[in-house]
Formats: sequence, structure tokens, C-alpha cells
Amino acid sequence: MKFVYFFPAFAYLLLFIYVLHLLGVFPYCIDLPIFGGVIENFGQPNQVIRGNPIEMNGTEWFPTWGVVLILVALILLFWELHKSTMTTGSVTSDHALSTVVFILYFGLFLSQKWAGNSFFLTITLMALLDVIAGFTISITAARRDFSAG
Repeated sequence: MKFVYFFPAFAYLLLFIYVLHLLGVFPYCIDLPIFGGVIENFGQPNQVIRGNPIEMNGTEWFPTWGVVLILVALILLFWELHKSTMTTGSVTSDHALSTVVFILYFGLFLSQKWAGNSFFLTITLMALLDVIAGFTISITAARRDFSAG
């Protein structure tokens, strides 16, 4: 279980997205409606999605799998921020691995056609926030501990 906890959560999300890409589902899955609906010309430039909306307070919302993945990424970002507040010895290696994962996200966004979309950019920016917040929280905690002692 510690092995799963050791790696950044965004690495698992990247692995999941890459497996979806290998299966030929990503990036087309981000526009797929969650329930019901018809997709015409799937995967083509003129793809049209006719989904069944959820009506809330007089407005219509078309939830897609991309929205679900972004919500999962937000939960993972919270988890990573929580991990960065720990005072264990592995925090430094966790920050280093988070930096490597962000570089992978950014490199894929810049170099791969399948990753060049706004969904992947959003996830990439969440990985960047994980890196910046992790180092900031650790430095603040170390400064507090240093001044207290």
C-alpha cells in the first residue's frame, strides 16, 4: 500500500489517460455524454453530440466524461496537497516525482496531437499547481519549524 501512496496521484491519472489513448478512446471520450444521447460522425472533425440534458433551475446541463475526469483530477489535487502537509522523510522525493510528472504532462501537451486539447491543458495546470503548492507548503512548514526551535 505504501508503494501506491509513494507516487503522485497525477501519475496514475496520466497512466489512465494514456491507456485510454492506446485503446483509441481518448481524446474522443471527453466529449461523450454521460447518459443518453447520439454521437454523429464519431471521431471526425464534424462530430456532433446530441445529448440528453439535465435540467436544473431552468437551465440545461450536458455532463460529459471530460467533466467527470476533471472532477476526479480536482479530488486528486486535494489529495496531493494533503500529502504535502505531511512531515515524513519522503516529502522531498514526492515533490521531485511530482515535478517529473508535471514535465511529462507538459511535454505530452506540447508534442502529442492526442494531448493537445483544453482538457489536457487543464490537467497539466493542476499538476503544475501540485508542484508549486507542494514546495510552498514544505518551505513554509520548514520555516515555521526553524523559527520555533
